[in-house]
Amino acid sequence: MAECELADDLVDSEEIVAKVKKFLEEGCKCSQGVKGGYCSQQFQKEVVLSNLNNCLELSHGELDLVILANIQAFTRIDVIAREKRKRSARCSFLYLNRPICKEMFSNIYGISYSRFRILKEHYEDHGICQRVHGNRKRLPHNTLPQTVTEDVKNFLTNYVEENAVLFPGRIPGLKNNVICLLSSSDTKMSVWRAFKRTCDETGKQAVCYTTFLKLWEQFHPGVVVAKPMTDLCLTCQQNTSKLVRSANLPDREKSECVLTQQEHLDCVRTERFLQERLCRGQNQL
Repeated sequence: MAECELADDLVDSEEIVAKVKKFLEEGCKCSQGVKGGYCSQQFQKEVVLSNLNNCLELSHGELDLVILANIQAFTRIDVIAREKRKRSARCSFLYLNRPICKEMFSNIYGISYSRFRILKEHYEDHGICQRVHGNRKRLPHNTLPQTVTEDVKNFLTNYVEENAVLFPGRIPGLKNNVICLLSSSDTKMSVWRAFKRTCDETGKQAVCYTTFLKLWEQFHPGVVVAKPMTDLCLTCQQNTSKLVRSANLPDREKSECVLTQQEHLDCVRTERFLQERLCRGQNQL
């Protein structure tokens, strides 16, 4: 994630530098320079780009303070005596003690004019201090209470322990090798309905289906509903669960679990053989 953000910042910086280079080539079109010329012609291209690169290396808050300091230095406040109110403050932009236009100022520091206006209003209201977003340290109004999130987590944990089977192998199409399977007769919607029914019976707050799926993915990403082609019968599920839970049992009980599963597999193999023979007989007829 950090590498992606760094790459985005580099792309933005390159775009800003390219935009400023084009601006310097075309000129600012103002008349505040020497003998009524462009103010952008008063400075060498390398000087402007060097200052721009220095500003781009600053953090957002640090660059805001630089702009606020410039606003304080070059702002003139006029007061209308009759109306007793402050006029909109006017700025006389300077760079290296030479007058420049607002477009040149924006390009030298790599900011948009809308950002300058916001900072100017911030200076008039608060002076030189770092801006703080209004939603900082404030949770959204639709944030779930911690107790509701814990209820969803506990319900899913109990449901998985009672109904899911730890699949010993790998399922085609799924990258995660450690997964628990729910029966193909179950769906995420049916699990959510069971959760909602439990909340109604206990008087607790339920969550919508979309939020339930998000919490499912957050707390139990390895629990999936089995596909019909990979589904196991109920006896296989029960025997597999016993085998998984028998890790710390005595050897005698482990042997009984293995024997029970083997007998079931032999029975299924015999039934499958008989079914295939009957199918072949039907095809011959």
